[in-house]
Amino acid sequence: MKVRDVERKLALMAHATEGEIDQRMRPLRDSGVLPMGGRGPHAPNIDETHAAMMILQMVSRRVADAHDVGLQASILRFAEPPGLSLPFGMPHPKAMNLPAALIFLFQHPEFPWRKLDIAVDGTVAWLTIDRDGLLFDLLFISNPDRLSEVQANIETYRGFGMAYCGHRFVLGAGALHVIAAPFNRPTQSGWVGEENA
Repeated sequence: MKVRDVERKLALMAHATEGEIDQRMRPLRDSGVLPMGGRGPHAPNIDETHAAMMILQMVSRRVADAHDVGLQASILRFAEPPGLSLPFGMPHPKAMNLPAALIFLFQHPEFPWRKLDIAVDGTVAWLTIDRDGLLFDLLFISNPDRLSEVQANIETYRGFGMAYCGHRFVLGAGALHVIAAPFNRPTQSGWVGEENA
């Protein structure tokens, strides 16, 4: 898959122009995160890591904030509640971050999740897992050491998200599957980055 292919899909899903999407992705090109060179069929292919970073460029409300907010969202880490063992055989390395979670979801289309909510300032995210009608929220924050503080205010985060942590960028499972389908890679075992845990 090419960068432009993902950009077109993001434009359709976000009801945005391709020009706006290009502006959001330009910092990734300039910093070398996205490969450059060639056009059309000669453009380099990208993988799930690139696509995950492109999705995070969509989190901010304003185009001008896309890069800063995307960087902020990329450092969010899974805040593991005490005593929780992740359901359904889901692996979890000690340093699971939000890009790694997106990559896992790309590579495991069978995984039973419903949606990913990210505050538009990139400071907090929830991955909602749905199994047989039971919902589980996995929380990602910038400093997992603050988990107890966040949990004390979890109802504020959930119920008053628009007031407390800004509007949310919501990515549904269906949208991610549309982006991921052309990668057409077999399911892999383990979480990307697991060897670094």
